Amino acid sequence: MYFANLAGPIALVVMTAIMFLLVPWERIQRYLPAASVFGVGLGTATYYILQNIVRAWHFQNADLFSLAGIPLFMILAWIPYTIIYFHLLAQYRTLIHVALLILFSAAVPSFFHFLLGINGMVIFNKWAWWDNFFYALAVYNTLAIFIFHRFKLATEV
Repeated sequence: MYFANLAGPIALVVMTAIMFLLVPWERIQRYLPAASVFGVGLGTATYYILQNIVRAWHFQNADLFSLAGIPLFMILAWIPYTIIYFHLLAQYRTLIHVALLILFSAAVPSFFHFLLGINGMVIFNKWAWWDNFFYALAVYNTLAIFIFHRFKLATEV
């Protein structure tokens, strides 16, 4: 196993760096409250339900800190990920761009879980790594787009 207990901190640092490279500071400040609640809430719910209730997978040596088996730094990595998503959603105007964003935003966490699986940091039980793609496609994108449009409407008034 490579980078034992560091997958969460690495994910958080990488996503934060990408966020600062892609998203202007004003947008980071604007989206931070909604992205924090949404990212941490959905990440915690997803990891808790799929790991502890459904038992689709379980993490081992993936993060420095875990609570009920939920890797805390990985949960925090959903905040900059969601800020990037909201920023790009606000930028893109054509259907093809939004569709590509939706597909890409489902592919990134799926690929990350694939790498964790190869490294032995996540053990899939009733779940394959590509199931994350369909889950993210259906759940993350649907809820994120809903939250974004509700948040956008609330700030335009």
